[in-house]
Amino acid sequence: ETHFSVVVVSGRFAGLPPLQRHRLVHAALRAELAGPLHALAIVARTPQQWESDPHVPPRPPCLGGSKQERRGAAA
Repeated sequence: ETHFSVVVVSGRFAGLPPLQRHRLVHAALRAELAGPLHALAIVARTPQQWESDPHVPPRPPCLGGSKQERRGAAA
């Protein structure tokens, strides 16, 4: 599996812009993300945001391929 989606709800996200929230999630998942990874979708919300909208947006479709596959095809 190289495509992952995570939903994280935390009070620690309060007052943080999306980029900072994503950085916190990446730091928390550092070991898990060390392996092969093609796509990662992150939904990072505060408990209040989650209460008001518990809907998770659909992930964009994978268009296939990866840098490693393209390198292998070019070689």
